[in-house]
This record gives sequence, structure tokens and C-alpha cells, in this order.
Amino acid sequence: MITKINFFTQGAFGLLSLLYFATTSLSANKSVAYIYGDVAADGTIPSGSAEPYDQMLLDDTSSEGLSMFKTLVEDQGYSIDQYYDATLTFDQSFLNQYNVIIFGLHQRVWTQAEQQLLDNWIRNGGGILMYSDSAAGGRFNLVGVDNPTGQNAVNSILSNYGMEVTVDQGQGTRSYQASTSTTNPIVFGGLVFEGEGISPIAVDPNGIAEVLIPLDPANLVNGGNLSINDSGITIQDPEWAVIAEAKVGLGYVLAIFDRQPIWNSGVGSNIQEEDNEEILRRIVRYLARDYGNSAEWVDLQLLSDNPADFLVSYRQWIDGSGSDGFNYVARNNMFALQQREDLITGDWRTESSLVQAVSSSPFGDGESETVTVQLVPDAEADTWFARVLVEGASVPPVAGSDQWIQLGGSARLEATVGDVDSQTWSKESGPGTVTFADASQTLTTATFSAAGIYVLKITTTTGGLSAEDSLTVNVVSSNDVEIAINCGGATYDGQNGFSYIADIYFEGGGIDAFPGNAVAGTDDDLLYNYARSANNTFTGYSIPVTNGNYLVILQFAETFFTEDNKRVFDVSIEGNLVLDDLDIHSSAPGKWVAFDQVFTTSVSDEVLDIGVAASINNPLLNGIVVIEQP
Repeated sequence: MITKINFFTQGAFGLLSLLYFATTSLSANKSVAYIYGDVAADGTIPSGSAEPYDQMLLDDTSSEGLSMFKTLVEDQGYSIDQYYDATLTFDQSFLNQYNVIIFGLHQRVWTQAEQQLLDNWIRNGGGILMYSDSAAGGRFNLVGVDNPTGQNAVNSILSNYGMEVTVDQGQGTRSYQASTSTTNPIVFGGLVFEGEGISPIAVDPNGIAEVLIPLDPANLVNGGNLSINDSGITIQDPEWAVIAEAKVGLGYVLAIFDRQPIWNSGVGSNIQEEDNEEILRRIVRYLARDYGNSAEWVDLQLLSDNPADFLVSYRQWIDGSGSDGFNYVARNNMFALQQREDLITGDWRTESSLVQAVSSSPFGDGESETVTVQLVPDAEADTWFARVLVEGASVPPVAGSDQWIQLGGSARLEATVGDVDSQTWSKESGPGTVTFADASQTLTTATFSAAGIYVLKITTTTGGLSAEDSLTVNVVSSNDVEIAINCGGATYDGQNGFSYIADIYFEGGGIDAFPGNAVAGTDDDLLYNYARSANNTFTGYSIPVTNGNYLVILQFAETFFTEDNKRVFDVSIEGNLVLDDLDIHSSAPGKWVAFDQVFTTSVSDEVLDIGVAASINNPLLNGIVVIEQP
């Protein structure tokens, strides 16, 4: 997300004035409207003499009510009112009262005239939130989990902005989080959003909407992968989203994949699960243009009538890095004052010599601060302009974990980077030559000409700024490898250079064999497709070795379970506990993700003992590498 706040401070050394290129300034007191519907469990609309089904009303303190959400909104200093869709007069008078409209479960299909009124209101700074669920049409076992009542009502509006909701998928509870490179303040910081059943959002890849949290296995935190029923979706080859938004004029249209995150404590998910409450808080403020996404929030002000001062203030997130007014980065956004001599010729300039930090003070919400800086115009300039620029920053890359390989093998390099212009792997130190398969790719391999310790670095560049991170690759000779065991499997020559012998020296247990499965985080998929596990008789390995010091690499991958807390066990080496309550699915995290752990130990009885003991289900081990140490 790149937001350019186009309003300027102009100085003519005798005249100083503030020019706003934003079209409106909103009151600090925001107002929210909540629209609900009425359906009976059997699908009758309205419910009539029957009891309404899951209306989710604001003052309802029951598990299916929204009293906690109402409190959340009011805690932001906003007011919130609710309206029944069938009796609501949806006209300009209604819209003028509110900054945000939340379309709860409802059945009303909005007319073209109403859609046009709403669109104009959004373009002038309004924000809407939409979601669907089978409950909009009644109880799922009576009207069908895939009934289109809610879908039709929501999409009569949402489809105008390159998004559509699906029918309810009815496939259980699942949670997702955004990528670490996100610059959107709603989902920044690794927050997890959970729903149940869910109606994912189809996003037109050629439209104006943006996916904030992808409905993708890479973003899945809990729950199984989803087979999507796209009935009623007209967007071709959509991107699928948990949360998506469209910037429309000065306003926003936002969609989430379920209704359960909003209610108090109903079945499935609710506002108290995962980070649902915090994400909803941010959504409401964001739609009200009160969360780092508007001119009102940044609030650039001229502080002095004296043209010689050139003091300005504005607002930014706290706990950032860099220099105020120049390259200050917080929440993956960079705040900078850009300056130029005139608006006709020349370019906007971001230079440390053009601005001096003066002071900063916390803002009332505790998440942001007001900074004061002094502009330093060119001495020969007759006029001077400045603007606050807020744009996605270069997120420092993460090179990955340190590795141990055998000479002749290759190190698998998989860096995590943000939205950058370029990235490059290079050797920082080491005794020999390093050859990269493709140094310009985040995922590549490296080979080495000599044994020893190497430090490899990935450097990213964005807009002239660079960032870097490094990892260590320990390359050992074959003479240093005491033994490598393919637990549960046959002999295997790894891409990492280790030659694994068939499973041996185990104490009890059996074989887990799932050949053909792709394993993340490794090029040795087959090694992790086999494991020593099975029944409760598996207690570990007793490996004959020469007395001395050793480095022990234990290699794991969850081969069966798709949730945390399904397999938990302890691991000891030479009688010392090295892994307490290991949950591979939680630690890796996920199923079919390589998870290697490295330990040092000493052996004095010519037997290297590796013990396992499970507290939940069976222990599991995929590979063991033992390397001699000085």
C-alpha cells in the first residue's frame, strides 16, 4: 500500500501559508451504522411469528449477540446505531449521519440507485464492512449451508469493487495471518484472524481491490486447506482472500470471510478468539480513516507564523527506526517529508540536509506520536513546498536458519523479503569459493569449494535504501561425519551432502511411510517422507560411536496431524532433556515442514543415546546426523 498525502506547506520568505489538497476534514467523533436482517430458521423472510435466527444485535449480551463488538466501537470514541434492512430508508440523509457502515447478516438486495448513493458517499470518505454466512438465509441444516441469500445481498454492493463473497463453505474452523511484508496497518504484526465455516472473498486480480490476508496454505495458521465452492462467483481466476479492501476515492470498502469473528462467544469462532478483537478494532478505525490511512490522521500542520521558523508537525506510528522527517520506518511504512522549490518543474526531494528533527510526543491513542521538524529550504529558493509521504518501506530481509551440510552437497537458501526492488545473495566470509545457483533469487542453492564456516548474506534494495541479513553454513568433510541415519527409511544420498544409511540402532517402534509428499524448507523431501514412530514401544536410538564430542542434528517433520497439540513428546540426548514437549506441527509450523534441531553432546561409554517419550500420541524422528567435534 502506498498512500501519498497531498497537502503542502508553502513558504515565500515573507508569506507562509498551509495548502490542503485533501477535500474534506472529518470530525474527531466518528459515527457507525450497523445494518441487520431478519430470517427464520427455515428461511422465511421476514421471520414473522417465528423466532428470528441469529440476528446478531448490538445490545444482545448472549453468545450470538454483538454487545462486545458494540463496546469495542464505543471504546474508540465512536457512536454506533443499528438499523433493520427492510425498514431502513437508505438515502442521502441516512448516509450523511455516518462515517462507517457495517453490513451485518441481511437479506436486502440493494437497488442500482442505492448502490450509486453509497458509491458517492464512499468516494467522499465513507467506509463499509461486508461479510456473508449461510445464517443470512436461515439455519444451515434446514436451508443448506450453501444457500445464496447472504451472498446475493452482499454481492449486490461488493461486486462493484472487484470483490465477491462465496456461499458458506461449511468446512470447519480455520485461521490465517498476513505475510510479514504487509504494510497495511489492519493486519500488520502477525495478527491471526479466525473464522468458522467461512465465505471467502474472490478478488479480481485486474481490479481495484487488494488482498490483505490471502486464503492460501502459506498463510494458514490452524485448520485444514480449503476446497472452495465458487458457486455464484463471476470473477474469472480470482485471488482468494480472508480480508480484502478496495480504496475508492477517499473512502474504503472492506470485506472479511466470516461473521463469527464479530459475535460474543457463539459456536465456531468469536470476537475473543485469536486476534479477532484487535483486527476488528483496527478495521473500524481504518474505515473511519482514523488509523494511519488519511490526511486527517497524519495531520500536517504549520506551527509558527514566523516564516523563518519553517516548523511543521505531523503524526506517525511509534517504536520506529531511522530519522524523523527523513527515513523513519514503523509498521513497515516509511514517513518522510519531501520538499521541492515549485510545483511545475523539478522533483520531490527526500534529503537529510533538508529537514531537522525538533521533538516528538506521544499521541492519545498510544500507538502513534506527533513529531515536530524544521524545514531547511534552499537559500536561493523563492518558494518552498513540502509534503508528508507515507509509503511501504523496505522490510529487512530474513536470511533463514543456520545450516550444516557435507562438502559436495548444497545449502538450500530461502530468504523472506518484503516488497523490494531487488535482492542479492553474496558470500560475506568463508575459506573457499561459494557458487550460487541464482544469486538474484530469494530461493536458491549454494555449493562450496572447501570445508569450513561460511557466512552468506542477502541484501535487498528499495528506493535506494538497502537492508541485509545473514546466516551461517557449516560445511564439514566426510571424515567428520560419524553417521547419518534415515529413520524409518532406506539408504539415501541427501542434497545436503550427507549419505544416510538405512534405519538402524533404533529401540522399538515402527515405520511411518508417506512417499511422494512435498516438504517445505528442504530439498530432501524423501528423507522426511519416512519416520521412525508408530507404537508406544519406540523409545529412541542407541548408536555405537567412539568416545568424544559430537554435534547431533535431529530432523523432524509432522507427517500426519494438521493441528497443534496432536503429537507432543520429549527428546533427550545422553540422558539430558534437549526438547521438552516438542509439538512439531506448532514448532515447524505446519504439516510437511522440515524442522531440524542441532545439539552438542559428549559420549564416554561408546554409545550415543537418543531418547524419546510421548505425552500425546507417538514420538517421531525422520533423520539423525552425528558429526565429530574437537
